[in-house]
Amino acid sequence: MNTKTILVDKKSPILYYTPVISWGVFVLVMSLLPSRDLPDALIEVSDLFIHACIYVAWTMLACWGYVQVHQRMKQSAYMVILCCALVFGLGVEFAQKYLTDYRHFEWADILANSTGSIVGLGITFILSRRKK
Repeated sequence: MNTKTILVDKKSPILYYTPVISWGVFVLVMSLLPSRDLPDALIEVSDLFIHACIYVAWTMLACWGYVQVHQRMKQSAYMVILCCALVFGLGVEFAQKYLTDYRHFEWADILANSTGSIVGLGITFILSRRKK
């Protein structure tokens, strides 16, 4: 068996979770930048709407990775992904509070992150049901 066959045949979980991990790193970096360094287009849109959209994308990428590895979403996977999204969002807020002096911990951001995560899971659930 050659290397090409191994890469094609074997499903490496890290390969399929790379998009959500990359998105998470991007979100963390952007969240820790001073707001003056962010693109003007982002500042013009509602901050809470942006938070929700970011977490819709995060949860959908996590679900996509899960499905690529396990073939289908299990009910427990939805809860694990939701918990991971909530912990990640909370961690980002604490990082803003303790690692910067120009960003702040905001409960409204956590609510928007949570809402986005739930919406992302809802969209994924609906899309997975339509494929059957």
